[in-house]
Amino acid sequence: MSSLSKELVFIILQFLNEENYKETIYKLEKESGHFFDMKYFEEKVMNGEWEESENYLSGFTKMIDNRYSMKMYFEMRKQKYLEALDRKGKARALEILVNDLKVFKTYNEDLYKEMTCLLTLENFRDNEQLSKYGDIKSSRKSMLVEVKKLIEANPRLNDKLVFPSFKPSRLRTLLNQRTSSAVVIKPTPLSIQPPTVNPFTLMMNNANGASTSSAAPAAPQSQSLLAALKHPITPSAPGFLDSPNNDEQLPKRLRAASQSSEARNLPVARPQQAPPPLSLDDLTRTIFCTLIQGATVTSMDFHPSLHSLLVVGTVTGEISIWEVGRREKPISKPFSIWNSATCSVLFQAAYAKDSTISITRVSWSADGRYLGVAFTKHLVHVYVYQAPNELKEHMEVDAHVGSVNDLAFSSPSKQLTVVTCGDDKLIRVWDLTGRNLFNFEGHQAAVYSICLNLRETIEYIFSSSVDGKIKAWLLDNSGTKVDYDADGKFCTTMLYSSDGYRLFSSGTTKTGVTFLVEWEEHTGTSMVTFMPPPPHSTCLAFHPQDNNMVAIGKDDSSIHIYNVQSDQVKFKLTGHGRRITGLAFSTLLNLMVSSGADGQLVFWRVDTWKEKKSMKLYSPEERPLTGNIQVQFHSNEIHLLACHRQVIRIYDALRMELIRQWVPKADLFGSISCATYSCNSKLVYAAFTDGNIVIFNAATLVMRCRIAPSVYLLSNNLLHSQNVHAVSVVANPQVPDQFAVGLSNGAVKVIEPKDFHQGNNNALYTGGWVATFRQQATETTACMRSSRRRALSSSGMVEETLSDANSVSVVANPQKPDQFAVGLSNGAVKIIEPKDFHQGNNNALHNGMRSSRRRELSSGMVDETPSDTNSGANKI
Repeated sequence: MSSLSKELVFIILQFLNEENYKETIYKLEKESGHFFDMKYFEEKVMNGEWEESENYLSGFTKMIDNRYSMKMYFEMRKQKYLEALDRKGKARALEILVNDLKVFKTYNEDLYKEMTCLLTLENFRDNEQLSKYGDIKSSRKSMLVEVKKLIEANPRLNDKLVFPSFKPSRLRTLLNQRTSSAVVIKPTPLSIQPPTVNPFTLMMNNANGASTSSAAPAAPQSQSLLAALKHPITPSAPGFLDSPNNDEQLPKRLRAASQSSEARNLPVARPQQAPPPLSLDDLTRTIFCTLIQGATVTSMDFHPSLHSLLVVGTVTGEISIWEVGRREKPISKPFSIWNSATCSVLFQAAYAKDSTISITRVSWSADGRYLGVAFTKHLVHVYVYQAPNELKEHMEVDAHVGSVNDLAFSSPSKQLTVVTCGDDKLIRVWDLTGRNLFNFEGHQAAVYSICLNLRETIEYIFSSSVDGKIKAWLLDNSGTKVDYDADGKFCTTMLYSSDGYRLFSSGTTKTGVTFLVEWEEHTGTSMVTFMPPPPHSTCLAFHPQDNNMVAIGKDDSSIHIYNVQSDQVKFKLTGHGRRITGLAFSTLLNLMVSSGADGQLVFWRVDTWKEKKSMKLYSPEERPLTGNIQVQFHSNEIHLLACHRQVIRIYDALRMELIRQWVPKADLFGSISCATYSCNSKLVYAAFTDGNIVIFNAATLVMRCRIAPSVYLLSNNLLHSQNVHAVSVVANPQVPDQFAVGLSNGAVKVIEPKDFHQGNNNALYTGGWVATFRQQATETTACMRSSRRRALSSSGMVEETLSDANSVSVVANPQKPDQFAVGLSNGAVKIIEPKDFHQGNNNALHNGMRSSRRRELSSGMVDETPSDTNSGANKI
């Protein structure tokens, strides 16, 4: 917003105050973000009007803006939570905990757990840290003192706390002047006290003596960023976030300008006022267009002023300029050596040996006139761009030995220069004639990236190397000012936000784990680390001898041994290359067997959780198998059933070797979708993608009968559909001849082949089924085995709201009939035990959990009796 617009806002606010339009004043203050009325905010807080307080505050800063903002929101929500507990309103306190405080769990999980435990106390003052908590009024006053300190220290707010002084009725005076004399009002320049000098500037002037840069202004002595990095500020008392603990760490409240003249009374906007932060909802999810480059893209950059102009660098060394709006590529230039005479002998030797060359970076200068290109072998090219479609060669430099990894334009003292970094551990600065001005030396490994920023009149560089070191330099060749480790200790890229005030770093560890970190600019310490979402749970299995231990398979190929009672992961097992698809325990052998999408079976010792043996599955043609593998132990806990889409196998887990297998014939069956033992382990039920269901003798894997899809798919539409088939099968734990199949259309069929004669190995089942159930879901993805089956509504999970998570796996506790675990799509695991469930009432509801009889899988299910149970009698 311009200075004139800001001045008009203040004048309008003065007019509204004189006319006593209070609500309009506060709305304009919030929407404009120019003046924070501390008195109004205090009044709302002291009255306990928490929604109004947060709503007003949100007009000036969001919770994620910085650590001061986060601490402010946390203190207010914590106070609201404690007041609810003080009023004995535990239901309201639980709502606040889940809806308002859960967002902070990511940053301090231990504190969130401790706050959750307050719900279990009759008086939360029994907690040692809250023993001195007074009444509501005094606690609000104490909290407000802390929040006011944070507001005064917050860079988003500390320049908005003083309203400028105006003559009374300034707006009326201006309007009268314009009406009576038609005087053109020249806006008076606004002046506000300049912001506190940034610690980076202080660091640059104080570290390693005085700077040799003529552009660097003198600054008062203060703690340097280097000292802050090596001795990060630690809060004096335990809490959610560190906060200022003395007046010296807090910027003083901006003072009103002198009353001597109106020119000095009017404040000015900061030269680099940060725009309101965007949310994820502001990001577009619609593809505007697709451009076919023709080669792998390695770097891109939009023109700084012609925003539809996109330069693209590729793996072949070609650069292209696209006019995105018209989807045209007016300029395309393949790689070429402009002047081989200026190239070093090392480059010529490397290029003669291998002529392939790729682009690592393309970048426009700030004015959009120059385009820089860095290559994987030695060279840097600089072009001059002339609209609309002319690109002229300007400068070619043999910049580094090896790859040139990054490039940026800089303009210290208004002289445009090019800054590069490379595999030779150097950062080099060039003028536009190709002359090397100076080098930065200090990295012990290849320099991976550089990040330039201008603060006041001082320009500085952050650089990161592949050994995880980050250094900061002034563009004056005076040596490194900061030296510390990146979070991943490997390849890291740093970048400032568009307003130049928020610094981020992102990269990977050597094991491939990604990270994104925001740095606290005023202390030099990392503020927030954004990690990728946790891996989803793919399968679960209770420890048969300890019902507090659950094995959880993850989609990142790991297995977590989780203790329910202590809420801790005791062991993390690694041995698979892809997601875990099955888990099974044998108490007799003291083993756990895991299967993965990498086609492996891994045998683990339960007492030590060490790998005992791994086995790779192969097809009959000796090709390695990949994809989902299900595993289940026989009731003797020695034989292990393994089901893959191409084969069913039985293993001897004691000797850890294959004893028999069955492979479907391609002309008779589709691929295998699932298989399971009957409850007495004498039969194996297997379902196929073509709709067939086959019953095997478990001891020999000899096929005893086949159930054609026409038997249990009544509808003609379903019968002729190529998509409907069983995706899961589960045996009745009490009736050996009964099992259920979940279909891909969401239906569930319970089948009991009573007229099945085991003496006929090629028998075709011609009987009926017990019941058909239909569900809301489009696909059945998980089944639960237990002596009692229940369908649960999501409202049964009262401990937290999971609007964006659904269950992906469920497993019953082998020792507790009324307890089971569900794995959720967000990576969480829930243990559920409906203790007040009354079996006598078939329609009983437990905290939103619906019970059912053995064959009921969801509410609204109805038994169906087929009109013709022999409809599939003669079909194969």
